[in-house]
Amino acid sequence: MALYRRGLFNFIAMKITAKQRTLLNRMILHSMDNPDSPGLMAGLMGAVIVTSQCARQWNMPDYDLSADFLYDRATRIMNRLSKTGFAMGMPGICWGVEYLVQHGLLPGTADEICSSVDSGIMEIDVRRLKDFSLATGARGMWLYVQARIQGNSRAGLALPFDDVYLHDWITLIDNNRDKFPSDTLQWLESALTGDVQHVHLSVMPLIMNFKTAPKTNLSLHNGIAGYIATHYLVNV
Repeated sequence: MALYRRGLFNFIAMKITAKQRTLLNRMILHSMDNPDSPGLMAGLMGAVIVTSQCARQWNMPDYDLSADFLYDRATRIMNRLSKTGFAMGMPGICWGVEYLVQHGLLPGTADEICSSVDSGIMEIDVRRLKDFSLATGARGMWLYVQARIQGNSRAGLALPFDDVYLHDWITLIDNNRDKFPSDTLQWLESALTGDVQHVHLSVMPLIMNFKTAPKTNLSLHNGIAGYIATHYLVNV
C-alpha cells in the first residue's frame, strides 16, 4: 500500500539539500535497528510520518517506498504490544495511522487498522487514571481517542467507542479540567451529539525544542525525525 499520492495536494516542491537528504537517509536506514519498537514518539511510526511528509513536500516518491516498508512493519507488530501509553504503545501508533489518513497520506480509513485497538483500550477504566502525562497517561490517551472519533466522523462511520466509555471520559475531564485544554470537555460533549469539530492533527506538540540535529537519536520526540519535522517541513 503506497502512502504517498501525488496530485492530492498542491504543494510547491521544496528543494532538498544534501544535509536534509543525509538526515532523512540516516533516519530511514537506522529505524530498523530496533524493528520491535513500532511506537510513535520513539519508534517506527514517527519515522513513517516524517518520511511520508518528506516524500510529498519534497516531491520525492522514491521515499514513499521507504515509508511503506516502515508502515507495514509498524502496523504488523503493533498488536503484539502490551503497552497502552501514547509514546510507545498502540494508542500512539493508531494516532499515527489517523494522522496519515487525515493528512491525505494514506487512503481508506484508520478504522480497519485500529478497531481492535479501540476495543482493548475501552477495557481501561479511565476514571481511575492518576497519570496525566502525554507519554504514558491520560493526556496521550485522550489525543488518541479524539483522533479516532474525528477520523470515524470524517469517514461517515459510527463512533469507535461506546457511550459508557466516552461518558467516563467526560467524568475524568470534568474532574481534572486543569490537566486538559480548556475546550476539551465541550468538544467531547458536542461529539456525542454528532457535532465533531475539526482538530488539526499535528506532531509539533510531541517534539522537544532543540536547535541542532541529533547524532544518533532517531526519534520523533527528541531525535532526527523531530529535527526534520520542525526545521524542514510545513503543516505537520
